[in-house]
Amino acid sequence: MKKRSFYYLLVLALLGGCANFKEVKPIHPKVGHPDYPKIVDSLQPKFQWKPIAGSDVTYDLIIYECSEDTSFIPKKEQRFTARRLAYYREGVTETECKIEEPLEPNTVYIWSVRVRRGKEVSDWSVYNYSMASSGLRMTWINYPFIFKTPESQD
Repeated sequence: MKKRSFYYLLVLALLGGCANFKEVKPIHPKVGHPDYPKIVDSLQPKFQWKPIAGSDVTYDLIIYECSEDTSFIPKKEQRFTARRLAYYREGVTETECKIEEPLEPNTVYIWSVRVRRGKEVSDWSVYNYSMASSGLRMTWINYPFIFKTPESQD
């Protein structure tokens, strides 16, 4: 299994990819290939995103613990399924938020941000990811941002 995963990662590295974002663009944790979450450096990571222009703007941050199916190209519904609400903060005035309670080690999470302007609330931010090479094109549409926690807090 490890050998097969290595070859898939090698192919993905050679193919490269492109992401575009709807609503708010994340800065940290960085977003990459939807099937291979980036590992953050802390069980209490700081989340950062690009600001939205305008006055009276606040943000909501949501984080879900996920069950993970790491098959190379699984059905969309099986890729990452929200299992448990891990964190929710409404009315964040800055473009970053560090969570207070530690998350579970070695666990996959999805997160997203939405914008509030008074009583108007945007959709949760998502991204689309595409990669193509030699006529092969693969696209993941409307994904929340994905990350994985480290194995332990050192």
